[in-house]
Amino acid sequence: MQKTILLCLIVMLPFIVFADMPGNKPRPSSVLHLKNIDSLKPYTLLIGNYGNSFLQITADTDYTIQGGYGASRPTILFAVNKDKNTDTLYLNADDEGRSIEITFNGIAEDRLIYSRTIAANNETADSSSNTVAGNISGKGTGLSNNNKWLIGISLAALAALVTWFIIKKNKAQKNAGIIKPGHGNV
Repeated sequence: MQKTILLCLIVMLPFIVFADMPGNKPRPSSVLHLKNIDSLKPYTLLIGNYGNSFLQITADTDYTIQGGYGASRPTILFAVNKDKNTDTLYLNADDEGRSIEITFNGIAEDRLIYSRTIAANNETADSSSNTVAGNISGKGTGLSNNNKWLIGISLAALAALVTWFIIKKNKAQKNAGIIKPGHGNV
């Protein structure tokens, strides 16, 4: 039994170690179109990447979110008014290099109010594309389809292993001649 557990751990170790590695996949850059910046006044919009200084955005502009290899570093977008900051918006380069358009509608309770449009295949973002409106609440959008599949496969594998273990244990008891009380001839 101990050999079986050890063998399972050795076989599963590469899957556990490489589970969250993004690989060396090239990711194209995306263009971020920032619009209606004037609606954020008296706040000042800042944009930048981790480890770099932030740029102050005062008018509608375009900003390139750098792609690269492996996991992309997020671009950070937030507004500042003296000693108050809004929630932070984190943006990553899209795997397909699609353009992202963010139209600001103001600030409420120190939260950016905006609508986001993602264009198809590096075209200019337009209102017919996938549009998401709302504010940054810090809440996730739920599980992705990949995570749902992985959870389902994991649960099915666990059920199969438990069933296999129970069947193997019952066969071993039957072959050893162990009779459970109330289940055999006396």
